[in-house]
Amino acid sequence: MAQEFKTVKCSVVIAAPPEAVFEALTVADKLASWWPPAAETDPRPGGKVVLWWTKDTSNPKPSNRCETSFSTFDPPNEVTYWSVTFTLQPLNGKTRVTITDTECPADDGIISVALTWGALRLNLKSYLERGIDMRSSTGFGSWGE
Repeated sequence: MAQEFKTVKCSVVIAAPPEAVFEALTVADKLASWWPPAAETDPRPGGKVVLWWTKDTSNPKPSNRCETSFSTFDPPNEVTYWSVTFTLQPLNGKTRVTITDTECPADDGIISVALTWGALRLNLKSYLERGIDMRSSTGFGSWGE
């Protein structure tokens, strides 16, 4: 039987131009400032994306490292890696970011995915608007600490 998936979609308005938001989603050091503890990216169509779930980038275990590529790369409008698409819409000097994750568990695991994207979108906003990474202060996403 094929695995069934559901979609989680959420959005946030960020007081930053689409270009800055796009960089935070695609440039390794900026990505690691709000989501994974470490990242490697080659920000271009088809370029590599590696997210590390601890700061130890010498540990290649699958539980520590996820690798994929940019399947959509349309600066500063849209970027997709894995099953997640970030759509950016200019909005009076700000940017509406819509996050669509299309491969979420069809069971109760979808709740965890929705909560995770809810927290991450707020951390992206905090990082871009205030330069503050809320992961360590909230305990959320403090992987490898």
